[in-house]
Amino acid sequence: MWLLEKEAGLEYYYHPFFDKTSFYSPERRSRIFVNSDKAYPIQSCSKQYEEKYCAFCLGELAQATPEKERIIRQGNALQTIIYPDLTPPYDQEVLFRRQGNLFEIISYQYWKEKYGLSISPENKERLDKAFEDPLQRESLEDLVRIKSLRMGIDSEFQTIQEVKSMCESFYSGYHELITSGSHYLPHAIKSSELFHSGYIPYEDHRISYQMICRTLKDMVEKNPFITYIAVFQNWLSLAGASFEHWHKQIIGLDYWGLPLEREAEQAKTNPAIYRDFVHEIALKRDLYVAENEYAIAYVEIGGKTGQITICSKSKNLRPYEHTTDEIDGMSDLSHAIIRSLTPLTPYNEEWFFTPFNSEFRTPWRVIINLRTTTSAGLENISRISVNPISISELALATRIHLEEAKKDIASDISIHPKNISKNIFQYISQK
Repeated sequence: MWLLEKEAGLEYYYHPFFDKTSFYSPERRSRIFVNSDKAYPIQSCSKQYEEKYCAFCLGELAQATPEKERIIRQGNALQTIIYPDLTPPYDQEVLFRRQGNLFEIISYQYWKEKYGLSISPENKERLDKAFEDPLQRESLEDLVRIKSLRMGIDSEFQTIQEVKSMCESFYSGYHELITSGSHYLPHAIKSSELFHSGYIPYEDHRISYQMICRTLKDMVEKNPFITYIAVFQNWLSLAGASFEHWHKQIIGLDYWGLPLEREAEQAKTNPAIYRDFVHEIALKRDLYVAENEYAIAYVEIGGKTGQITICSKSKNLRPYEHTTDEIDGMSDLSHAIIRSLTPLTPYNEEWFFTPFNSEFRTPWRVIINLRTTTSAGLENISRISVNPISISELALATRIHLEEAKKDIASDISIHPKNISKNIFQYISQK
């Protein structure tokens, strides 16, 4: 099970779900929340549609796959637009967009060849109409050229049907993106002032979580062969982001992945394993960070670098099965934890929840993996990760930064409360 030991100044941690061992040495200490700002001046854009910093910017609509959904705000009202055209949103405040990934990890072709899935009649009609519009057709053909070039395909001799076939993934693929309407924060004057989860209002952050949950539900309803969906965000290039434009990735899978498979085996022998972690590890060792009515946050052990977990208290297991209030509660705590970091701190946000073809029950968890250190030779030789900060220091620092950010996070968040419910996770062992 979990291992936490201290010997001759070294702290050892082992996490059974991830099968990871890590240690912390005071001599390798780094100040995890302090990052050098190597920003350069930018030409500020007063309007979203003027931004042309990357392919996800609204000023470069033709450089990304067609949007499936766009959430806008006009005054105080929110509106959802399905498959908007390529006209720049001159009179709209665009919050978030849903679109296919041009370079899929699990490709549309994979689902097509292995399971016989094909483009839906509705999306086939959308694709045909797009090719009837000169502007949209040109954009789609340009995207196919870019994709063909990366894949080593000579696009010069492709037939119109071959081009259309490659465009099907833009409409019916299962690797999607949720992208922000803005690249930079309003009134940004330097490159480090990126649109950042922690520096937007928590009410807007809720909208992104609701959109992700709808996307999960839509995916699993349209593809019966999906057994799990990976949801993650790579924040900054040091964490693996191709573009430093806020975006989350959503990938349909026909397998669970090793961490969840290990977790299922552990849960078979101890159905109360989640409750045990919170009460026996997080509380007793003061790794508990914050909570609200719907979720809790605590520091994990055994990760490659510092890890902070936000865990749902709900009896509902998958994100889209949660109520609106429960999703908002998870969003609020995630927003607060990310707000406690600086926008210059690279991290991976990773979602874990019960697979769709599973009998074992695991709560929805969002894990923030800090990427403030780079794996090196020792990690490959020993399979032991070196953390730049101890788990107790990370918990304390997070609580301090949450207190400092209180005016910018949801007001119902309790930071390091003393009276945590003793019934958390008891439902996990129930069938």
